[in-house]
Amino acid sequence: MAAGGSGLVVAGRIEGILGRQGALASGVCPGGTAVVVGDGAVGLCAILAARRLGAERVIVLGHHADRLAIARGFGATDVVEERGEAAVERVRELTGGGCRNVVECVG
Repeated sequence: MAAGGSGLVVAGRIEGILGRQGALASGVCPGGTAVVVGDGAVGLCAILAARRLGAERVIVLGHHADRLAIARGFGATDVVEERGEAAVERVRELTGGGCRNVVECVG
């Protein structure tokens, strides 16, 4: 890391770029729905990107209460805290069958 902590700035920019790239690659479009899997830094950036790309609905899957609060502040309209098949079923319920625009931001 360079003097002055610039390594943290670079890391933050990379996470933001990854989140935006994920939203773009998943095909998020105006008026659509996006599902973001993960409530970490990249997932939070993907939520911001999806909203900026015009997604009307953004569903986030996560389990950290503090991060999910931030996710809502960033524009997540729905939060799914279930895991595994229960999470998949909950997304199907929320969307009426599923979502084609999924951004995976875990690990």
